[in-house]
Amino acid sequence: MTDVSTHPDYSLFRTRWQQLADVADGSGGFLSGDYLIPHPREWKDHDAETPRIPTPKLLERKRLARYDFLATLIVETKLAALFRQGPVRRCRVEGHPYLAWVRDVTGAGQPMTEYLREAYRSALIFGHVFSVIDRAADDGPTGADRAPLRLHTFDPLSVTDWLTDETGALSGVQLEEAVPRAEFGQSAQSTLRLVTQVRPTGARRFVSGDVLEPASLVEVDHGFGALPVVPIYAHRRAGHAVIGQSALYDPMLYIDLYNLTSEVRELLRKQTFSILNVPLGTSSEGGPSTTLEQAQALLGQSAGTTSVLFSTQPAAYISADVKNVTAYMDVIAQLIRHICRLTATPYDQDSREAESAEARRLKRADFETVLGGYADELQRAELTLAQLWFRGTYGPERWQAEWDRAGLEIVWPASFEMDDFSVVLAQSQAALALPLGESRTFRREHSARLVEKLLPGLSEDQREAITAEVDAIPTAEEMRLANRQALADRLTRATNAPSAREIA
Repeated sequence: MTDVSTHPDYSLFRTRWQQLADVADGSGGFLSGDYLIPHPREWKDHDAETPRIPTPKLLERKRLARYDFLATLIVETKLAALFRQGPVRRCRVEGHPYLAWVRDVTGAGQPMTEYLREAYRSALIFGHVFSVIDRAADDGPTGADRAPLRLHTFDPLSVTDWLTDETGALSGVQLEEAVPRAEFGQSAQSTLRLVTQVRPTGARRFVSGDVLEPASLVEVDHGFGALPVVPIYAHRRAGHAVIGQSALYDPMLYIDLYNLTSEVRELLRKQTFSILNVPLGTSSEGGPSTTLEQAQALLGQSAGTTSVLFSTQPAAYISADVKNVTAYMDVIAQLIRHICRLTATPYDQDSREAESAEARRLKRADFETVLGGYADELQRAELTLAQLWFRGTYGPERWQAEWDRAGLEIVWPASFEMDDFSVVLAQSQAALALPLGESRTFRREHSARLVEKLLPGLSEDQREAITAEVDAIPTAEEMRLANRQALADRLTRATNAPSAREIA
């Protein structure tokens, strides 16, 4: 077995990243029940230093435990609001190859916006992901023979080591990739690939940590002249240049909620049905005494779902105190509210309680501010990926000149206000009625943003077609000038036309 290097921070954060992955999709300890924290008496060997033998009570709790997917709801709510309006991409060069490439950035027909949506889902969960741009195959002898550039996403669990330069910027990564199985029965394998600013290093293949091909390392120049790896962040983390902060924050919040839900379920199951007290001995009114055997015979050995208690007390149903369940439910509600406020996610219960319009507006503003931060991160990442595409397509020497010539613009939304259609339409009409509405540039920018607000989810081709048609519409001033010219032309033709006498 050959040791593989891992970054010290990877060892520190790996457990938390795995918990976040489980929190996001309800897997791992939520499926097995291992995230349940047992009470001491739920182990048969509870006196041992490390108890290992569960009681039937603990096994029953694991079977009944459920996960409510609150984290998934938070992530999907943010994604839906963030991608309600897509970015605007434009080039000065009509039909530029980059605009064709963004229609399929993975080789599977996935456009750039859809790719970034999937990548940002992982970024929200883990705090950051790495987007790697490389070629689908080895380069050919000429530019025409080069394989197309492709994007791949790696979550933090798959990046086991990394390097930074003196400024703290990323300068190299060690990627762990799963090897596709070619046939049934084949063991799952993975490879490690080292990528630096200058060149990538070929893969070492592993099975369960064993290096199969330690001599298969090959170094090649990737041709970018820069590190073809772009980190995409949800939130930046102070003190860590590479590691981001999850939009879900501490995974233990959701594990705690999972345990509280399980304990409430146990209370409800154990205390829902009352206990029937059956008196034994002589009653207070006198009469013959009742033995245990006689009481069981009269009861029929069964009381349905009701537990039976035999005592000398009068016959009665004994009900459990509901205060325990009420206390648990209050704690659960407080925890859910805390999670929603921590993640700046709208909390449904707040809208039902007495709350001023100003308070609701401020909470909505907080949510929109967070979305604006996400959009800034996506715009920065996409611009960096675009520059890497130019590097990989035109080479380290020519890319800057081609970049300047293309005049590429990538603009993500800066506002996430959700106004009614009538409000949006009124604002748009008022804006066009201003002197600004005479500007073709203003109309173009205004129309591009309005299309995203009114018709979200359009393809790149549809957006480009609408933009081209809007550009072809003359402004009001151009229409006035055209009408004046047409009138002048008609008057000129009428003046120059021969009269009837001249014709005769």
